[in-house]
Amino acid sequence: MSDQLHANRLIKHGILVMIIGLICGFGLTFSILGQISLSPIPLVIDYQMPGTTAAWARMHTGCLMNGIMLLAVAALYPRFVLTTRQEAGISKGLVFVAWANVLFYIFGAFSPNRGLALSETPAGGANWASFIAYIPAVIAAVLLQIILARLLMALPSKRDL
Repeated sequence: MSDQLHANRLIKHGILVMIIGLICGFGLTFSILGQISLSPIPLVIDYQMPGTTAAWARMHTGCLMNGIMLLAVAALYPRFVLTTRQEAGISKGLVFVAWANVLFYIFGAFSPNRGLALSETPAGGANWASFIAYIPAVIAAVLLQIILARLLMALPSKRDL
């Protein structure tokens, strides 16, 4: 049973997450250029974006991929055998996952260890941004595995077709 409300929730949040990813694409451009400029507009501001170019690339592509994930599940909802309550839980969980990953990509860019831990790692030390990046992302990583397993089990079997 497919409820449009839950699919629409995924679509709306998917689009918003993708917009954040596209905005981060400007940050990536400015990071590569070492200045803020939008050719052919003749305005150039000499400014080095905080974080690394690689971090901006992760923000840009990661947010886009999370948005696509939400859109894909919304499009596939009719294929799953789920109750309205299950769809509600899955859609709310996936929205949390996507926004937790947005936090991970953005705050990971300002963390010496890329938001991969709450303490010193071979990747670097931890700071306030590490905490904001890491905690929601770890919860989201576990939650996403549970949601994907549930979706896998919600596909009809050959005998159900």
